[in-house]
Amino acid sequence: GQVPRAVVVRHREIRLSEADLLQHAATVLERHKIPRAIEFVDDIPRSVLGKPQRLQLHSEVFGQGPA
Repeated sequence: GQVPRAVVVRHREIRLSEADLLQHAATVLERHKIPRAIEFVDDIPRSVLGKPQRLQLHSEVFGQGPA
């Protein structure tokens, strides 16, 4: 099965830990939707039209293509 993982863009003025985000997710998401891991990034790669490049993001963050 698939394992939920989250990619979070860092904000220079806000400091949140993975534990903080997981604790919040547990209050607003169903148990099976809570991410098992959270990866922090500086930005999300975007196309010239401004759309997120999901495949590029996935390979940069997780080192492989989506399953």
